[in-house]
Amino acid sequence: DNITDEEALLEFNKYKKEFNRQQLNEFFVAHKDEEWMQDKYHPDNCQLKKAATKEAIEKRLEVFMELHTEGIIDQSRLEKKNSEKIEILLDTFVARLEGSDVVGLLDPKDQERESLCKTTSLQLRTIPPTLKREELLSLLTKYPGYLRLSLSDPSPETRWKRRGLVTYKRE
Repeated sequence: DNITDEEALLEFNKYKKEFNRQQLNEFFVAHKDEEWMQDKYHPDNCQLKKAATKEAIEKRLEVFMELHTEGIIDQSRLEKKNSEKIEILLDTFVARLEGSDVVGLLDPKDQERESLCKTTSLQLRTIPPTLKREELLSLLTKYPGYLRLSLSDPSPETRWKRRGLVTYKRE
């Protein structure tokens, strides 16, 4: 063969580029109608998800700023010896995030802390990408205390399965 190393490298790079393009196209065709793909890439669904994410981030910021303004954040140092105080701070944060009107930090000995902040979360390790969120919700909401469902995008590491976290109030 009368081909130089540079020409061989150039041809190989062209081949890789075309191969990757074909792989992406095959992936798109195989998954374009699945809910997760629509949620992630369809312009209408994307905007709704972005708006919901922005709202959640703004709520977290609002709660954080409340705690900061009250001086509660400044009282907490992230050190092992302060683990109980940090747990109380995080419980207070979650309680406020979920709509509680707690003033100051929760009392560590108060029963209200138990009722406000204790939830049970279940990890769902293998969710087929074809299972729609609404189908999963219809099953999960049958059980008392349902709070929320968080789903990951499908991942090649999990053979395109999704993972989820479902949270319930402790009754």
